[in-house]
Amino acid sequence: MRILILADPCIIHGRRWVSWFLGREHEIKLATLHPVKELPEEIQHRLPSYTRIGALKYPLAAPALSRFIRKFRPHLVNAHFVPGYGFLAALVRSARPLAISVWGSDILLNPAKSPFHRFRAWFALRAAGLVTCDAENLSGALHGLGVESSRILEVPMGVDPAVFSPADEDTSFQPHGAGQPLRIVSTRRLEPVYDIETLLRAAVILKSRKLDFQIEIAGQGSLRPELEKFRDENGLA
Repeated sequence: MRILILADPCIIHGRRWVSWFLGREHEIKLATLHPVKELPEEIQHRLPSYTRIGALKYPLAAPALSRFIRKFRPHLVNAHFVPGYGFLAALVRSARPLAISVWGSDILLNPAKSPFHRFRAWFALRAAGLVTCDAENLSGALHGLGVESSRILEVPMGVDPAVFSPADEDTSFQPHGAGQPLRIVSTRRLEPVYDIETLLRAAVILKSRKLDFQIEIAGQGSLRPELEKFRDENGLA
């Protein structure tokens, strides 16, 4: 089966998706405006980027994508992230059958920015025979954008047991001074959609109850100064 993936492999989701198919019984090509050295060069087809303006750079790549599709003749096109590659695939009529994979902010935040953003999301999703997502709230957002349940495939990512596996001993949280401290790690970006402030407020409650815990927030984003201020004011440093 020939599968054409449209994605940004600079983002880990896109790179993981492509890597999973490599070595399996499919012929894979990645059409992208963002080629990377972490993936084999021979599977990557670079699309032209004529501008840095997101609303224009993807549509302007449509003729080049159409030409590549005529050459590769994929059995399936899978586009990741609705406003970018999803919209691009929707513009190219030969990019069918089309499956669009949504990842969060592309349908939770982007369509709310303006009527144009909402129309772009609706236009892209309308073209997809299948839309994949990994959470119930994303399915709800897709319904709000006109995607029927019959076109939604919801598959949570889950946990890789080779990396995280249950310990043999009882790991239930112990009061202060008994056993190991509870360790909390957040790897989400410091943006409103991830609501890191609620996590910090929970840490304040744990501290007020004199419970033994450690919290580490490994992320960057626009809310970093605000969250650092909250941390300092509540003695969480």
